[in-house]
Amino acid sequence: LKPHIDHYSLSERLMLFDAAINVIRQAAQQSKSDLHAFCNRAAIFLSEPDDGDLFRWAWRNCVAQVVAQVQEQPRPEPKYGDCLDMLPDCETLISALAWANDSEVMRSYALQRAGNVLHSELRLLPAEACGLSAIDAAIENLQYLAPKARRQLALAGSTSIETDSKLNDTEALLMRGICSGLGYPPTTILPGQPVKIG
Repeated sequence: LKPHIDHYSLSERLMLFDAAINVIRQAAQQSKSDLHAFCNRAAIFLSEPDDGDLFRWAWRNCVAQVVAQVQEQPRPEPKYGDCLDMLPDCETLISALAWANDSEVMRSYALQRAGNVLHSELRLLPAEACGLSAIDAAIENLQYLAPKARRQLALAGSTSIETDSKLNDTEALLMRGICSGLGYPPTTILPGQPVKIG
């Protein structure tokens, strides 16, 4: 798809990739050869660096989640039952989403709303502490969080970016990557639309 989509808007590209992912999921259920071919191609894609490209990073996480799902890869045994047990990692993800908002006032409000979902007062970490590498590290740590708590964190992220009723491009991509990494890919995540967590 890559050579054909560079001139598309972000919303158009996201809708196209959503359609492609759905086709892959359906094909994987019907044909083991299709599943094997997809996983081989995905392995190549997942091994390539993102080089700070937010769109590629978000889709790497989406593809990795699909591969894990269709291959029924087991998740690590949970060690923590509550988001408060892993608060620094949770703050990394929520802070990254907050910094995606251009308004300082809205950033603070977004953090407060997410904190209400997690039943904790959250710190806004410095922007330089919330880059893609830091997000990836936090997501890796959070694999040891219980499923119910991971979903709660995904909902907290969703609540934070709905603060001003506008979903910008950065928020849309961050939410796709974060929620997919947590194992709860959003069912709806387009700029200008509300977010629904799967």
